[in-house]
Amino acid sequence: MRKIYQKIVLTTSFSLLLVLILVTQSLAAANVQIIKSELPQFKLLDQTKITSLVTKTFNLDSINSPYNLAKVKPIYAGQKNLPDYLIVYLMYKDYFIFETYKLELNHEYTAKQVTTNYLETDLDQNVSTRNNYPIQNYADNEIEAVFATCNTEIETAVNAVKTSAKLAENAGYKVKVLIGQEANIKNYQYWMQHPNLKIFANIGHGSNSGIMLADGALKYTWFNSLSKNALKNRVFFFNSCQVHNNPLEGAILSAGVQKYIGGDINLIVGVAKNVFLKFWELTIKDGKKISVSIREAVKTTNYPDPNAYGISGNGADYLGKPKNPKSLPASSTTFNFNPLLDLCCNS
Repeated sequence: MRKIYQKIVLTTSFSLLLVLILVTQSLAAANVQIIKSELPQFKLLDQTKITSLVTKTFNLDSINSPYNLAKVKPIYAGQKNLPDYLIVYLMYKDYFIFETYKLELNHEYTAKQVTTNYLETDLDQNVSTRNNYPIQNYADNEIEAVFATCNTEIETAVNAVKTSAKLAENAGYKVKVLIGQEANIKNYQYWMQHPNLKIFANIGHGSNSGIMLADGALKYTWFNSLSKNALKNRVFFFNSCQVHNNPLEGAILSAGVQKYIGGDINLIVGVAKNVFLKFWELTIKDGKKISVSIREAVKTTNYPDPNAYGISGNGADYLGKPKNPKSLPASSTTFNFNPLLDLCCNS
């Protein structure tokens, strides 16, 4: 009788904990981050008014808001001290997808017009390169694998990146880990083209036109600018929503990537990292084919939609071997998943 009573108390306590977590998440207002710039006008920016304007315009303080994060990039088309417009990226709470808006400004930081599904211009992209986000040791010529996420607010994403990176390191790959502000546009563009690279893996918000990084979106237009062999002999895995669709997919394939894996649909925060972890276990530790591993990873982790991930590319169906391979013990890294916790506790 005592054991039954203890079990009932434990179950009730756990249920109450889950309810508390869900309520706390739903009541939390979306965080607003302003992307830094080296432009002299940026020092005069009234960040408090920008935060207030974005919060009000997109109703980010509502308990019904689907977003948990907004990134704002001020664009100065002329020499004025006030931005001509803002690019606002809205990240969803429950899915790894983002939306892009253009918010045109009147005087005194009021909104003149909002453009939905905004397609960034060359000007927007050039402004994003003028910032002081950290550069990660470009002199390290031996790097073979990069694991990265800018989403430090999502603990499961950070842990999955670190765990997968450790697995690759134990197998002999020379690994670079980029987390938070290190996961920025300049670093991604550099390491993606690194001559010794074999693996590039990212967890974070995405769309069919790009992936979200610390300082804005890395767009398909950049991949279109690469040569047809720029990404040869390397495997890309973007654990993000909608990224395995055009125009982003086509742009990455046109740069000669060996294999490209990403979300065909929206991916669930918390749950999707299980597929990511299992995929790298199967390919790195077990040496399985890439195409087989992604299907098995989805099935083994019981991801809700068996067709959530897509794979493309005409290159070899195995990962490139590290320069100095190591033997992994059979029990070195095996991931155990708790679907209930993953579904309710995204962070």
